[in-house]
This record gives sequence, C-alpha cells and structure tokens, in this order.
Amino acid sequence: MLSKWGRVLLATSCIFAAAKARASELDALLPDDVPGYGMPFGVTGGARHVVPEDSTGWTIGDLRISPGLDVSSGYDTAPNGAAGGSVLARAAPQLVLTDPILGFGLYAGATADTYPQTPRQNNTSATLAVGERLVLPDQTLTVSAALLAAEETGFSLTPTSLAKPVAYTVQDLRASDQLALGLFTVQPAISATKFRFSQFADQDRTDYREDVTTDFSAGGPGQAVLLLHAAQSRYTETGFDADTYAALAGIADNAPALWTLRLLAGAAHRQAAAGRDITAPVLEAAIDWLPTVFDQVRLNLAREIDDPDEVSAAPYILTSAALSLSDGQVNNFTLNVSSTAENAAFLYTPLHETLMTFETSLHWHLNAALSVYADDIFSDRQANELRAANEDVFTIGLTWTP
Repeated sequence: MLSKWGRVLLATSCIFAAAKARASELDALLPDDVPGYGMPFGVTGGARHVVPEDSTGWTIGDLRISPGLDVSSGYDTAPNGAAGGSVLARAAPQLVLTDPILGFGLYAGATADTYPQTPRQNNTSATLAVGERLVLPDQTLTVSAALLAAEETGFSLTPTSLAKPVAYTVQDLRASDQLALGLFTVQPAISATKFRFSQFADQDRTDYREDVTTDFSAGGPGQAVLLLHAAQSRYTETGFDADTYAALAGIADNAPALWTLRLLAGAAHRQAAAGRDITAPVLEAAIDWLPTVFDQVRLNLAREIDDPDEVSAAPYILTSAALSLSDGQVNNFTLNVSSTAENAAFLYTPLHETLMTFETSLHWHLNAALSVYADDIFSDRQANELRAANEDVFTIGLTWTP
C-alpha cells in the first residue's frame, strides 16, 4: 500500500514527465560558445549542438556568425514509447553569435519532429541562450541566461506513461565567479530555474542552487577537489518542496593528456516538506581516454539523491552510467557509439524504473560545411509497476554548418 504522498506523487507524476528539462539539459543543448553553458554543474553531459572546429561561419569585425541546419528523415518504431510506428521528419536550424574579445556568446535554435502516421506525437522545441564572460586578473566572472520551450515525450524518469508530448518551459539564470587564490581556485556559482507547465499551472516549480567548488593544486598533474552543493525546490504545491545538500571530495586532472579524470565521492541529505528525510552516499566520476587526436572514450558514473539536475514530482535515488566512443580517423568519417543506463529507486513508494539507451551514428564529412549521417537510437524502459516499453529511431540526415 502506497503512503499518502506516494499516491499523490503517482497521480501528478505525468505533469513532471519533463524529467529531461533540467539545467544540465540546457548544457547538453547549448554549445560551449555560450559562456556559462556547455559544461554542467556535475560531470555528466556535454554539448550536442557544437559548431565543428573546421567551420568558418561569417565574421563581421570581432563578431562571428555561425548558422547551421540539420534535416533528417527516418522511421520511429514507437513514438513516445506508446504510439504505433511512423515515418519521422525532422528539421533543426540554429544560429550561434560569438565575440571572443568581449567574451559574449548567443545561441538560438529550434527542432521540429513530424510523425505523419501518428500526428498527435508531433513535437517542437526552441532554445535561446546568452552569456557573458569577463576575464579579470585572478578572477573570471560569468553571467548567463536561457529559455527553453519544448514538449517532453516518454522515456523519462516518471512512474506514469505519457500518451502524448507534454508542453513545458524552462527559464534559467546563473552566475559564477572563478577566483585564483595562490594554490587554490575557488568557484562559487548560483542559479535560479523556473519550470512552467501551461496545462498544470498549480504544479509550477522553481529551483534555487548554490555551489562552491574548491580546487587545490601543488603544481603536479592533478588537483584535490571539494564540492559543496545546496538546492531548494519550491513548488506551487508545497507538499513537494524539498532541500538537498551534498558534499563531495576527490581528485581531478583536466589538463590535455592521454587520460583526464574527475572522481568525487561524498554524502547527500534530502530534507522534504512531506515524507522522511533521506541521507545516502553519492558519487560523481568521469574518465576520458584519448589514445589519438581523433579518438575518445568517455565513462561517466553517478549516484545522486533526487538528482538535483532532474525535474520530477516523484523523488528518487538515481544511479547512472554512460559510456561513449568516438573514432574519426578513416577518410572523413566519424563513428560515435554511446550507451547510457539510469536506475531510479523512487522515495516513499516501492517503484523502481530503469532506462537504457544505445546510440550509433556515422558521419561522412563531405567538406567543412556539409556532412551526411546515419543515426540509430534504441531506448528501453523497465519498471516494476509500469509497463515495459522500447523504441528504435533510425534517421538519415544532412548537416550544414558553413
């Protein structure tokens, strides 16, 4: 028998199925060209819409203008993990403006997915972000803001299946300061993120986050790291309110080399407005291996309470792993293979959910501006009180980045 709040969480979890609409999702959507984004608070994730290094764009004075367009078509065996199979058509334009002298970056992009056989699964998204980085002696200030309007589909960490995409918006504002203090580097960071649901305004949420990362380096190949984190989640429905605190310590070595790593471990405490408090060990780890300038292998591991980067009405303890391989040595071809696994043990309920994703993509770079690619993404969901679902999406597309 579920507790009172367990039943409430189940009843409203579909509202928060936009579990991927988090701050780190913005980091995954945005290129490093926008100061403050492209590098999430934790160690997982990375920019997806990245302007290729050999592209030139257009330059006006110190301002670089980099447009891009991705168009593709293919087949989705089960859009949203629930509907019947359908042909898929996708268009994704983007524009990046950067001024390295002023430390300015702006990104605007949109994606439209169309399913002719299952039109109720059509979905669109739009992202706008701007950032400014000011480099001073022994100090670097960064301020940035972003707006995301999208529709979340299935295969998110929620105990309820979605019949159709759910619309939401994310407004994010963040600031950080990096201070060089002798052998120490101290980086305080704050952010405020609003999540708004047009159909469920009473369930809107605002997250406030504070982080302080301290690195100590004695001049060797790596440094000791201490990360202190706090997050306050405030819902219109105050019963979901919660505060999360975490402290992690470990080592990091981010200098360009054959190996780079970041290994942090510690504990986190979740203090909930409803339900018992939770304390548990947490872990963040990332290991990169670059055997050649063209190849990269990356392994990410994490264990978190209520994953502070996620949005979900139903809190959980998350354990995740991600492995990716990239090979770009053969005749202008780049092969990328990745797999991720996420397991959520929901708090206050007996629910367990596991999501797994496998992706393979092959890009043929015709020239600096054009590339043709084939991509296959297989997703699988297993849960003890939610029907199993899987989806395979195969697309062939063209990317233009002058």
